[in-house]
Amino acid sequence: MKSLHKLSLSLFAVLMLQTSYANDRLKINIGEGWKFSKTTADASSTAYDDASWATVTIPHTWNATDAQDGGGNYFRGIGWYRKSLLWDAAYAGKSVYIEVLAASLQAEVFVNGVSQGVHKGGYNAFRFDLTGKLSTTGDNKIAIKVDNRTIDDIAPLSGDFSVIGGIYRKIFLIVADPVHVDLKDSGANGLYLTTSEVSTASAKLEVKTTVVNESNVAKTVNLKAVVKNPDTFEGIDEVPNPIFNTAALAPGGTIATLEENTITIPAGDSYEFKEEITVANPHLWNGKVDPYRYLVDFTVTDGSTVVDAVSDYVGFRFFRADNNGFYLNGNLYPLRGVNRHQDWKDKGYAISDSMHNVDFGMIYEIGANAIRLAHYPQDPYFHELFDKYGIVVWVEIPFVDKFGSNKANFVATTKIQLREMIRQRYNRPSILMWGLQNEVSTGSYNTEMSVIVPELHAFAKAEDPSRLTVQAQAGSDQSGWTTDLFAKNQYPGWYQSGSFGSYMDNYKNKHSINGVYHPVGMSEYGAGGNPTQHEVYTKIPNVSVTTTGAFHSEEYQSAVHQQAIKDISTRSWIWGTFVWNMFDFASDSRNEGSQPGINDKGLVTHDRKIKKDSFYAYKVNWSNEPTVYIASRRFTERTADKAPVTVYTNGESVEVFLNGISQGVKNRTVDNCGILSWDDLLLTNKGMQGSSASENTIVAKSTINSVEYTDTVKWNRIISNSTDLTSTVVMIDNVNKTIYFSSTIKAEAVSLRILGVSGATVQVMQADGTTPVPSGNVTAGMKLIVTAEDGVTTAVYTFLSMKHLALNKPVTASKQENTTNTPVKAVDGDNTTRWSSGENASASAPHWLEVDLGKEYFISQVNVLWFDSETNHRAYQYQVLGKQQGATTYTTLADKTNNTTLGLVTSTVANKPARSIKINVTGSAQNASYNYPSIYELMVYGWRIESTVYTIDYAHKTIFVPFTGNNIEHPTFLSNITFLGQESHSIASNAYYITDGDKLEITDSNDAKTEFTIHIVQGRGINHLTSSSKVFTVGNTGETVCIHLNDWTKAKLEINDIAGKQIVNKEIQSNEKLSLAKGLYIISVSTEDLEKSTIKYLVQ
Repeated sequence: MKSLHKLSLSLFAVLMLQTSYANDRLKINIGEGWKFSKTTADASSTAYDDASWATVTIPHTWNATDAQDGGGNYFRGIGWYRKSLLWDAAYAGKSVYIEVLAASLQAEVFVNGVSQGVHKGGYNAFRFDLTGKLSTTGDNKIAIKVDNRTIDDIAPLSGDFSVIGGIYRKIFLIVADPVHVDLKDSGANGLYLTTSEVSTASAKLEVKTTVVNESNVAKTVNLKAVVKNPDTFEGIDEVPNPIFNTAALAPGGTIATLEENTITIPAGDSYEFKEEITVANPHLWNGKVDPYRYLVDFTVTDGSTVVDAVSDYVGFRFFRADNNGFYLNGNLYPLRGVNRHQDWKDKGYAISDSMHNVDFGMIYEIGANAIRLAHYPQDPYFHELFDKYGIVVWVEIPFVDKFGSNKANFVATTKIQLREMIRQRYNRPSILMWGLQNEVSTGSYNTEMSVIVPELHAFAKAEDPSRLTVQAQAGSDQSGWTTDLFAKNQYPGWYQSGSFGSYMDNYKNKHSINGVYHPVGMSEYGAGGNPTQHEVYTKIPNVSVTTTGAFHSEEYQSAVHQQAIKDISTRSWIWGTFVWNMFDFASDSRNEGSQPGINDKGLVTHDRKIKKDSFYAYKVNWSNEPTVYIASRRFTERTADKAPVTVYTNGESVEVFLNGISQGVKNRTVDNCGILSWDDLLLTNKGMQGSSASENTIVAKSTINSVEYTDTVKWNRIISNSTDLTSTVVMIDNVNKTIYFSSTIKAEAVSLRILGVSGATVQVMQADGTTPVPSGNVTAGMKLIVTAEDGVTTAVYTFLSMKHLALNKPVTASKQENTTNTPVKAVDGDNTTRWSSGENASASAPHWLEVDLGKEYFISQVNVLWFDSETNHRAYQYQVLGKQQGATTYTTLADKTNNTTLGLVTSTVANKPARSIKINVTGSAQNASYNYPSIYELMVYGWRIESTVYTIDYAHKTIFVPFTGNNIEHPTFLSNITFLGQESHSIASNAYYITDGDKLEITDSNDAKTEFTIHIVQGRGINHLTSSSKVFTVGNTGETVCIHLNDWTKAKLEINDIAGKQIVNKEIQSNEKLSLAKGLYIISVSTEDLEKSTIKYLVQ
C-alpha cells in the first residue's frame, strides 16, 4: 500500500482541476410487482407456482395490523417474496448487486433457485453479488425468504416492542462497472470520511475507500476525491422555518482535490485510496444552530470516462462529556431530546419517506436537539434529516433485555450488527455515540455482561475510535460494564416513586471506573397517556392511574412530564435526557390505557394525528417558536363546577379569560418553566348534554416579541345524569350498586364520607328503601338513594359489611349461653345474630371467643360489634390476641382492657402475622354484674400473598424468582401470585419487567404499606436444583451445598448472606462441600487469573 499523502489547505482554497463527469453506476428501485405469501414451504425454485400469492410493493410488512392489536399473538414466522427480473442489456459486462435496506429479522436471497447467502439482523442494509448469476435470456427468479421468529443468535430476543417482519425498507438493483468502490463492505457505501484534531482553527480530514477490480483483466484508472461546499440545501416542507440560514449552508465552491493518477489494479484485486488534508478555519457542524457539512465526491475514471462515483457529506465537530455536562465544539450543549420507534399505526415498519418527514417535522417542532433511535438503527433517509438539520443522534444495536443461550454465537452475530451499523453510518456528523445495550441487566446476566459489554466497547472503538460508546441500564448500577457514557431508564411517577431530580442527583458522580468519572444521562423517562381519557385533578402518584391499568389520563402524563421538565431545567450537568417516547408505538403484549397492543407513552399518538398536551410542555421549553397552549383541551365534556386551567407558554406572561372575564395574569419564571396554572375556575355556564347553555370559553393570551398570541378552548359543563359514587373511607362498587364498610359510619356523616360524582346527592334509608335514617349508625342492609345532578336519574345502593377473613371460619368459645347464641353466630356475617357466653363479664373471667382463619395472614384490623342494651349499656374490656401458624402461645395484637366504647370497637393492627384471633374478655366498664360478653360480629381484616411459582420469605419480606433467562413482565409476575384478603398492590420497578431488587408494595385496609423485595436467584434448592456460571456450578441437597469449579483446580470462594455478612472466605480446590442454613446467599468465586463470577443462590 502506498504512503499517505498530506496537504495543508486554506478553507477557501481551490486546488487543481475540476472534473465534469457522469456517474456510470445505476441504482434501480425494484420494489414494484413482488408476489408475497406467508408460507413455510420452500419457494426458492424457479418452477414454484406463486400465481395465487398476493401482489405487494416493497417496502412491505406482514404485521401492519396484527402487531398492534394486543394479545401478544402477532405473526412471527416466515414470509416469501418472489419477483421475475428480466435481463437488460445495460447489465452486460457489469457487476450486479441486490441491495436490501432492511428485512426483519433474517433474510435469505435466492436467484434462479440458488441461495446467494443469509443476512442476520433486521435493521441494517445488506447486499449480495448477483454478477454472473443472472440468465441473459428470459426471466430471472428472485426469491427472498424472510423470517421474524425469535432466533437464538439474533438480537433482539426480547423487548417491549413488536418485532415486525418483512422487507420493510427499499430494495434496489445496483449495476456498476467492474472497477468500483467496494460494494461488499458490510452494506456501507465504501467511502470513509474521518475527521480528527478538530478545532475552530483547523481540522484534519482523511478520505479512505477501497476500489475493487472484478473484471478478469488488469485495469488502469484515475482516483480522485473532491472536497467542496454544497451547491444546494434541500429542505422538507415539514420544517418550514429552520432556525439557521439555509443559503449559508450551500455557498458552493471547491475546497480541495485529492487525486491519485494512473493506478493499475490487477484482475480480481483491490486498491486502498487514503489521503489526508488539513483544513484551516473549518466551518463546524454546530448542531441545530449551524449544521454545516462539506460534500466529498469520489470518482473512478478510466481515461476520460467516469466509471464509478460515490458522494457523501462530512461535518467537522468536536465533543465530550464530563461531570459538568455535554460539550459540542467547546460549548456546554445539554442534549435534550426524545426516543423514537419507527412504526406507524396500520403501517408497521413499512413507512414512506413522507412519513419519516412527518416524524422529523414534529421532532424539530418540539425543539429537541438530540434523539435516541431506539432500539435499533433506522432508515438512512431518516438519518440524513438529522445530519441536515443539526440534531445529535444516539443510535444503537438491538441488544435488548437478554442474550442467546449460545453466548458465543449471539455475540458474534451482535458484532456483525454493530459493524454494519457503524460502517453504514460512519460519515454522519449527527451521530456522536454508538449504543451497545439496553436493559440487559437481569439475574446472572450481570456476570456475563461484565465481559460482553467491554468486548463490544473495544470492538466499536476499533471500528470507530472517534465516537463515544453508551449503554442504557435499568435496575442495579453496573458501572463496571465499560462504556464512555452511561444512561438510566428510569420512570419516576410511573414505575417508581420519587422525582426525576432525586434519581439523577443520586446517580451523579456514582459511575466511576478506576477513578475515572463516567457521565450519566437519562435514556428513558415518561408516563402513559391516552388523549381520550381525562380527569379534573391529578397528582403524582395517582391511585386512579396505574401503569398496567385501563385508565391513563392525559392529565397524569402531563403532570409527570411537567415535574421532569422542572427538574431537568436546573441540572445542566446531565449530559443527555431522552423522553420515552416521541410517538406511541406497537407493543402487542401490552393491554393498558384502553389501547391494547400499544405503548402509550408517546408525546404524539401512534397515527401521528394528536400531539398530546405533554408535547407542548416540552415545546415551550425547547423551542423558540412563540407558543401559548391551553392543556386539557380535549376534556370538553365536564360534570364538575370547578376546573383548573394550565397554560404552557414561552412568553413572559399569560392572561386567562373565562367567558370573557379576566382570571388574572401569571408570569413565566425560571422555576415554573412556563407551566402556569389557574386553580379552581368556576364554569358558570351549565346545561344539559348538547345544549349551548353549557359552553364555557377559555382564552389564553400572551405577547411575545410584540405580537399577541392566543389560544382558545371550549369546555361544556354538562348537568350530569351520573349516579356513580366515590369515597376514601369505604369500598364502592358502582356497577353492582353496593357499598362495603368495615368501621362505624354515622348516617348524618354519609354525605361527607361518600360523594356523588358530578354533583349527585345521597340519602340514607332503612332496608325498605323508603324510611329515612337521619342519624345513628349505618348498618348492613340499609340503602343509599343517589339522585343525579339532573334531578331525575336515581340509583339505589346497598350497604354491606365488608367480607372479612373470619367470615364462616371455624370458631370456638369459652362458653355459650344457649343453643341459639352460639359461637358461629359471631362470624356469620349477620349483624342481628350473636354469640353470648351466658355469664357476666366479671364472673369466671376471662371469657373468650377464638376463630381459626385457616391460614396465617398479616392482620391489619380486628373489629368487634358488641351487643349493647338500651337500658343496661355495657362497654366490654378485652384483649385481641393472635397466634401464628404452628405456635402454642399468643401475642397481643391490641389492648382494649380500658375500653369505654359501646357497640362497634375498631382495633388497628400493624400487619402482625396470625392464623388464630382470640377475643379475651376481661371485664366491663358498666353493669358488670349481669352483662354477658356477647358479640354480634367479629370482623378480621388482613392480607396474605402466595405463589406456587416463586418462593416467598414472609419473615424477611422477600420474594425469590427463579432465573429462567426470559424477562418476566409485570402482569405475568402478578399472575403468578395469589393475593388474599383486603389489600391493593403495585410494583416499584426500574422497567416494564421484573429486575433484581424491585419491590412489591402491599397496601392494607389501613393504608399501611409493606414492601417485599424481589430477588432473581439461580436456584431454589427445593428439588436439588443446580445453577452454573462461567467459573463454577453450585447445587444443594437440603442444607448441604456443593461448589464445583468448571475449568479451574483452585479458586477463592466468598459467600455472603443477603444482608452482606460474610459467611465463607477461603481457598477451595476443584470441589467444595459445606453446610448453609436456608436462605439467600451471594456466592463469588475468583480464579488465579482474576476471572470472577458471582451469582445469587437460594438454599431452601
